[in-house]
Amino acid sequence: MRRSGGTEAMTSPHASALLARAARGALWSWGGQTLKHVVQLGLVAVLARWLAPADFGRVAMIGVVTGFLSLFSEWGIGPALIQRRELKRAHLSAAFWGSLTAGLALGFLLVLSAPLVAAIYADATLRPLTVALALNFPLVALATVPINLLQRELHLERLALVELLSLVVGGAVAVSLALRGGGAWSLVAQTLATSGATAVVAWALAPIRLRDAREAPTRAVREALRDLFRFGRPLVGVNVLTYITRNADNALIGRFLGAQALGYYALAYRLLLFPLQNISWALGRVLFPALSRISDPDHLRATYRRVVEGIALLAFPMMIGMAIVAPELIRLLYGSQWERAVFPARLFCVLGALQAIGTTIGPLCLSQGRPDVLLRWNLMFTPAVVGGIALGVRWGLEGVALAYASVSGAAWYFSHALANRVIALPMRAFLRALAPAAVSTLVMAVGVILARAHLFPPRTASPALALLGHAAIGVSLYTLMLRVLRPSALGDLRELARAIRRGRSAALE
Repeated sequence: MRRSGGTEAMTSPHASALLARAARGALWSWGGQTLKHVVQLGLVAVLARWLAPADFGRVAMIGVVTGFLSLFSEWGIGPALIQRRELKRAHLSAAFWGSLTAGLALGFLLVLSAPLVAAIYADATLRPLTVALALNFPLVALATVPINLLQRELHLERLALVELLSLVVGGAVAVSLALRGGGAWSLVAQTLATSGATAVVAWALAPIRLRDAREAPTRAVREALRDLFRFGRPLVGVNVLTYITRNADNALIGRFLGAQALGYYALAYRLLLFPLQNISWALGRVLFPALSRISDPDHLRATYRRVVEGIALLAFPMMIGMAIVAPELIRLLYGSQWERAVFPARLFCVLGALQAIGTTIGPLCLSQGRPDVLLRWNLMFTPAVVGGIALGVRWGLEGVALAYASVSGAAWYFSHALANRVIALPMRAFLRALAPAAVSTLVMAVGVILARAHLFPPRTASPALALLGHAAIGVSLYTLMLRVLRPSALGDLRELARAIRRGRSAALE
């Protein structure tokens, strides 16, 4: 294969075909996720009418324990299956038995912990519920191999179908039991039915059959399992550290500032999650297996630059725009009683623009077989975040939000500098890919701020009218500026959309 560099690599057919296929897969992921949210919203609305708040609360109490144990559920076996360029039958058998063993061990541990869970919450009814939920760990383990093979082969449409069908099956079971007075057992049954249906449907749609993966353990299978564990072990540490990072702020705010402050913080934090859940999650799901297949370093760097540029083109203007109009947005969506959430919401929206790019770090490092880079970074980042949050508590809700955003924002550059070294991508080239979106967003922000001050003054104009006016001005300024700085950007997006519609999915290396 011919090697190319610089701008030529950025426009190579290989990189374009890969990006088109990745975007097509991301659309399937995003569409499936959106439909799942709609179905889940409907199910919750139905169940909320037939179940008591205490039923949801009891399952949530157990969820604190199961959520932590799930960090150890597969020991990185799934990502190891996706990352390997060559999979042997021994690897499939090793993944099947390894994940099933881990699932059975965690289930047994949860059964032993059931009396303790009930004692901690002073609720005896939690004990049988906890024992029943222990079955979920082996059920989830049974789906490890087919789910990750579907992602590895970029069968995102099948994966979306698996998730949707299992959600419907679990929801039907829950509603059926709730109508018969099942109480909290309705939610437990929903979890078990969803996991069981996931395993059944995933194996039905997987590119291999179950009998091909459940070969009895042999010496070759044990060697393959050690091979998978070598890749996956650092991911367990990454998952634990990430869990601490994502929950430390809620724990400290709830402990020292109270439920009301945590409510404001949680609502503001949802705006940070918006680009992560609706843009980067969908693309990241396909980015890991796609990058794993590229062997040419130039194509790898070119493709990665195009991916981060594409995310920036969408996330930067959206999140900075939301930061500017946060007062109107929150007042329109949630009411004036939530105004204290405006300051943290603005901080998190700015941070969300950066973290939308940051979500590519994990897929990049994993695709190159370097989970150790993620572990080393999290060993430095987690203490810094937790320490910053603990310090910020002294200044209340605003202090915590400012501490979290400051530490995370400062760490953004260094995290990318560390990850980019894995593929020998200079930070100058990386930042150059982000520059058109960043500068265009800056011009847009100045225009929207001026419009907000003079055309739609706060509290004098209707929030809905002000948001429409700000959006029109922002989109116009951003598009015009982007045409100047990156004339081919909009054309590239249109070509990418045409490639997706045609279903052009060239063979990958």
